[in-house]
Parts: sequence; structure tokens; C-alpha cells
Amino acid sequence: MENPNVAILILHYQNARLTEQCVESVLKTTYSFFSIYVIENGTLDPVPDNFFHANPGIKHIQFAKNYGFAEGYNRAINQIDDEYIALLNNDTIVDPNWLSPLISPLLENAKIAFTGSRIFFNGSRDLIIHAGGRFTTVGLGIDMFLGKPSSELSCQQSISAFVCGAAMAFSKYRFIELGAFDTSYFAYGEDVDICWRAWMFGYEVIHVPESIVYHHFSAATSWESPTKIRLCHRNKYFNIIKNMELLPLFFALIIALCYDILKMIIFVSDLNFTALQAILNGYWELLTHLFTLISNRKTIQKKRRFPD
Repeated sequence: MENPNVAILILHYQNARLTEQCVESVLKTTYSFFSIYVIENGTLDPVPDNFFHANPGIKHIQFAKNYGFAEGYNRAINQIDDEYIALLNNDTIVDPNWLSPLISPLLENAKIAFTGSRIFFNGSRDLIIHAGGRFTTVGLGIDMFLGKPSSELSCQQSISAFVCGAAMAFSKYRFIELGAFDTSYFAYGEDVDICWRAWMFGYEVIHVPESIVYHHFSAATSWESPTKIRLCHRNKYFNIIKNMELLPLFFALIIALCYDILKMIIFVSDLNFTALQAILNGYWELLTHLFTLISNRKTIQKKRRFPD
């Protein structure tokens, strides 16, 4: 298929002006065949109606509640007919040439499930946020070359364990085949999870440095917010329990627990009891999800084609 239409989905919860700036940058995209969807995810800070009136080609999806990143995108994707989809955080700005190189690998190789952009800090446009990622023993994804200048990096496409959900592309067919985002994550780590599944099921994930995106890092949620701490600590266990083979799983759980104990000691020494409570809340939520996680693990591991 040559030059398919691409549905560009921008999930909006807060910071309406950043969403407008994101859309304005996307409108300058040099790839000719795309549709823009702004998904208002239970927002209390909606994009003004006059913005949509001034840009009548932009499609508007509204949800009455905040479904988070995972379910918000899943629900929106189910409403879209286009086969190729690109996701953008609302606090990103795209280079005009970002889309074509992101879509091309998906068209050229059916084994590629996800492609991801090279993401830079918007405030320091020569410094990297994400240039591909790797999995860790404790279930987290690590952004490669975070804080490094772009001059130190290769400009060649490369295999990546995962790509960042702030700027990624895929076919709807493959996304549904892989089970879509796990809605229990709500936010943080669902991109790592679905890319992990892609590798297990025999597909590839590619970092595309020619696709350049700038990101207002953690504009949607403060880096040290209790919500982010709770979800990140909880969701890493989701990744471990669902996706790892049995022997690595036990080692990973022990290492992750030691990591959390160290973090809790640091929070107590800093008198940061809000962060401590966030980790403990994450553990409680992990326990409430445990039976579902074990059931999902059985389903995923039956489909595994490649070892860790």
C-alpha cells in the first residue's frame, strides 16, 4: 500500500494550550494523507470550541471521564476506520517531516509492529529524551540516551525493545492482534508492555531517528507526583508478572522488591511520606489485580514464540 491515510490521535486531559500547539505543528506535516483526532479524556480544561471552528478538518472525540492513556486510546482506536495510526502526547511538537519515515517501515515489513520517533526536550532541542528503549530486570523501560546530545547518536534506524507512547505508530490490525493496551495500567508502562508482547509473539519494534518530535517532558503529570509514583511502581510488577518467563520472573520480583525498599528508605529519610504512601498504595492495587494478572499471564505465555 502506498501513502495510506494515517489517523493521528492526540489524547487531551489538561493543558489545552499545549494541545493546540501540538495540533498546529501537526498541520504542517509534509506527508499529505492524514487525519487529526483530538480525544478529550474527561478533561476539565477543554480545547476551546473556536479552535475546532477555525480548524474544521480536525475530528473531535469526547469522553465523559478520564480513562487514562491506555483505555482512552483503546476506545478512540475502536472508533477509527484507518488502518495506520500514530499516537502523540498532547505536549509534543512535531517536525514537519516526522510522519513519513515513521510509517514507511510498517508498510515495507509486516514483521514490524511498532515504530517510534526520536524525542527531544522541547526546551533543549539538541538533548535526547528517547532514542529507543530497553527492558530492565525490574520491569521498567529505560529511555536510551536520555539527556545525551543528538550529535553523539547514530542516525540509522535501529531495533528497540520498546518505543515511547508519546510518539509511536502501528497498524490497527497488529495493535488489536497483540491485545491493544492493557487498560489496567491506566498510564505509564503500557507502551513497554505492548512492545514486550510484540517481541514475544515474533514481531519487531523499530526506533526511527528521522522522525523528530519535541516533548514538554512530564507536562501532563509532575515527575514526582504521587499518582505517577504509584502507577510506575505498580505497573512494573504488571510487566514482570505478565511477560517474563518463570525463572527470570522470580529473580525480577526479588530485585524489584529490594529496589522498592531502598526507595521507601530514601523517602522516609527525606520525610517524604506522600511518596511513601504512593508506593504502598501501588502495592495494594497490585494485590487487587493479582488474579487478573495471573490469568492474563497464562494467555500471553501460551502465545509466546521467543524466549526472553
